[in-house]
Formats: sequence, C-alpha cells, structure tokens
Amino acid sequence: IIIRDNDIRNIQGNGIFIREGHRSVTVSENEIRNVGLDASGSRSGMPHHGIYCQGEDFKISGNLFDGVVNSGGHGISLRSWGLVSQNTVGNVRKSGIGYYPDHPGAGGELIISGNSVSTGSGNGIRLSDNGREDWYVRAIRVENNILSTADAAVIVIEDFPASLTIELAGN
Repeated sequence: IIIRDNDIRNIQGNGIFIREGHRSVTVSENEIRNVGLDASGSRSGMPHHGIYCQGEDFKISGNLFDGVVNSGGHGISLRSWGLVSQNTVGNVRKSGIGYYPDHPGAGGELIISGNSVSTGSGNGIRLSDNGREDWYVRAIRVENNILSTADAAVIVIEDFPASLTIELAGN
C-alpha cells in the first residue's frame, strides 16, 4: 500500500489510519492539516492523530502535519516498527511523534530520523511503555531530529526493560 501526494484537511478523526495486519505501507509527501476536530475520541481515551499506524515495517516520510486539534492526539502515533523520517510536524497538543506498544508489533526496529517537530504543549517525541512487553519493538533509534516544545520535554522515554535497545543521537 502506498499513500502519496494527498491533501488531507479538516477531518473529524484520524488523518490516515493504518490498521494491524498491514505490512510495508509507505506514507509519503502528504499534507495533513487540522485533523482530530472531534474531541469525543479524546474524552473516551481514543484520540485522533495525523497518522495512526498499527501496521509493521512502515515507511512514513516527507509528510507535513499541521494541526492535531484534539488534546490527546499525536502528529504521528506509532504502535509498531518501521521508519519515520523527514517529516515536519507542528501545532499538535500531545506529542509530535509517539510510540505506544499496545498492538502487536514485536521484533523490528523503530527508527525516527531527520524529522522537524514543534509542539505547542506536548512532547517532541514520546516513547511510552504503556502496552504489553511481548509487543515491544526490538530496538528504537531516535537520531538527527530537530525538536522544540513550548512547555514540555522534547524527548520522553518511559520505563522499558533493559532488553530493549534505545539509542538517541544528534537530536
């Protein structure tokens, strides 16, 4: 599946949603603006995101995200492994890029590289341990990103087990 060169604006829910079971999906060169307009998802614990990716071995690159309106939504919300590179993320209320191991996706490496993230009130990149340990990726590499936030930590890493390799470099 290739999702490329789309202009996605003023959406009540997720800009792009890639469900479990999809492998090797490429999302590139899209403009995603003002998504998550419906706040009811955030109130019920299921917020909307610019991209919500549960699939494995994905490539999300060269996209522009501007405006995730609901309070719980990320610009790019990841549940598995793959590559997130060369994206521009701005005007989100939670994290620019977030990883949560609450869907199957073990075994691969999550690489977050060369992105530009600027948030109003959330983290630049958040790596959460909120999920099942047997669903954790094998390794996480966060490198060469430009990150800025107004009032939160630029990178948050929660309590992962020592068996998970996490590398931060050049951010």
